[in-house]
Amino acid sequence: MRVNENDAIIVTLGSMTEASSTGDMDRAPVRNGKTNGGAWTLWERIASSRPEFGRPSTFADHIADSKWASFTNTLSDTAFFRLVRDFTGNVPREGSLVTFAESGWLASIVLPHQPQSIDQPDDVASLLGLRPVRRAAWGLCEKADGRFNGSLQHLPINIE
Repeated sequence: MRVNENDAIIVTLGSMTEASSTGDMDRAPVRNGKTNGGAWTLWERIASSRPEFGRPSTFADHIADSKWASFTNTLSDTAFFRLVRDFTGNVPREGSLVTFAESGWLASIVLPHQPQSIDQPDDVASLLGLRPVRRAAWGLCEKADGRFNGSLQHLPINIE
C-alpha cells in the first residue's frame, strides 16, 4: 500500500476480541492465540522499530491471565430488565455495566437497546454479559462456582 506524506492511517492494535472464537450450548469455544488474527502481529511489527507504540507483549503474551468469556441471554419475559432497572437505576440503552460483585464469577451484564434483532417480539429481551475466565492480576477466578441454588429466593429483590 502506498502511503503519502499527508495520509492518515487508522489501525486497531490488539483488542480483547482479536482472534476470538464462539461456542454454543454443546461446544466450548476454541482457544485461539495471537497468531490467529492480524492485529497483534501488526502491533508487534510496528512496535519493534517504534518504541513509542508500546510493548504489545505486555498484553498479547498473557492470554491465560486475561481472557474473558462473553455471553448473550435471550429472555422470554422482560421482568429481569425491570428488576435490574429498578434495583440499579440502569436504564436499558445507557450501556452501563452492572457487575454482580458477590458472584463467584464476578459476572457483568449490560442491558442494550431493545430490540436487538429486527423481528424481536415486544415481550422478549436480550442482554449481553462478560466474565473473566482465568485468575488474573485483579484476583478473579477461572472455574469458581456460581451461587445459583436452584431458586431465586436468595436474591434481595422482590420479583413481582
